[in-house]
Amino acid sequence: MDKAVQPEGFKDQRALLFAAVAGFFFFIALLKFGNPVILDSQVIPPENFFEVLYGAWPMKWAYICLVPVVIVAIICLRSANLRDALAPLSVRWALALLLTWFVWQLISAIHTVDSSLTTATVRHFAVTVLMFFLGFFALGRMRNPWPVWLFLSLALLWIVRVGWEQHFGGLEQTRKFFYETPNWHDASPEFIKKLSSNRIYSTLFYPNTLAGGLLLLLPITLGFTWQISRKLRDRARWTIVALIAAPSLACLYWSGSKAGWLIALVLALIALAQSTLRKSIKAIVVLTVLVCGLVGFGLRYAQFFQRGSTSVVARFDYWRAALSIGNEHPVFGTGPGTFAIGYANVKAPESEMARLVHNDFLEQFCDTGVIGFIAFVAFFALVMVYLYRYSSQNNRFVLLGVTGVVLHEFVEFHLYIPAIGWTSFFLLGWLLAASSAQKKEFTDH
Repeated sequence: MDKAVQPEGFKDQRALLFAAVAGFFFFIALLKFGNPVILDSQVIPPENFFEVLYGAWPMKWAYICLVPVVIVAIICLRSANLRDALAPLSVRWALALLLTWFVWQLISAIHTVDSSLTTATVRHFAVTVLMFFLGFFALGRMRNPWPVWLFLSLALLWIVRVGWEQHFGGLEQTRKFFYETPNWHDASPEFIKKLSSNRIYSTLFYPNTLAGGLLLLLPITLGFTWQISRKLRDRARWTIVALIAAPSLACLYWSGSKAGWLIALVLALIALAQSTLRKSIKAIVVLTVLVCGLVGFGLRYAQFFQRGSTSVVARFDYWRAALSIGNEHPVFGTGPGTFAIGYANVKAPESEMARLVHNDFLEQFCDTGVIGFIAFVAFFALVMVYLYRYSSQNNRFVLLGVTGVVLHEFVEFHLYIPAIGWTSFFLLGWLLAASSAQKKEFTDH
């Protein structure tokens, strides 16, 4: 990460243009498209400038914003990108698994129990796969697409700013305004529950979604900041990094995400393990971070576990239901995005209703059956192993952010959040292509 911005990025103006356009798109997506696609019907289109600036946008606006990204990608795409990127066998297998998963979504959609939910989900998945291929083919040969990191960093700063505003009075003001509206009872139960809590969520759907966004964006932002500040003294560089990390971690703390805290601790340990510190110093730092992180976790959530860990119990209930639904529909599932239909029929009367499994992997099993589940799990397993084996050291900060999202997907539904799902798949595509080029260079030499 200490190296200067790669000159290849400046020589290829088309790739630089695409990186800028794509980066701006993801900046907008992270601020405006943070709701699950299956709840898009509940998003009211903004009617004035204030609502456009501060409110969520409906999914049809996202698809309109996507058009210039695709056009610029077509202009920037070169045949050499295709040939070189597809050379490794593992990469071809990964792409085949991703396409198999998506094709099975289409097949499963024919047998869905709710066509409206499935249509919205499949349309979203189509863009998710498209994002992966845009990152892979249109951006993959650019070693340092710094405009993307710039816009993702700006998105993080905006998200953190909104999170701080919510924590220091913004949530209370929103609650007061909401409960003064005459028809507030007509709002969705999810929104009423979210608003009744003091856990912040910033521009994203709910607090745990905010945690996923922070896990994705913070390593990228810190890595990019360290990269562009290479001419400064180390003390100044560390000061800048701390000024970004501290308020971001405060937002993670205020989100109240237990899994987010633990995964952030894991990412910190991975980053320290891969650092250039001496082994003796590294061991001391790793042990200190581990102890402080676990102690802080215990102090922060002691009362939560004393009360019985209700959210943990609820997730196990969702997961058991997903396994039960998948066992009843092992071939095609119940259709993409339809977990809520099956769960409503099998849940206990006292259990809280859920629209998604809170585990993206199990969601594939109940929604699309065994084939969709195996293809999805195998794709991520193959890609993540490949990336940790061949990715460049300069790209590890991006891989760290993607790793955070993948780990968080075991307890959340980030795949169904366009802001996070589209961004992470785009970065996965770029990382896979960049790692493929890295492997080819290593083999050639």
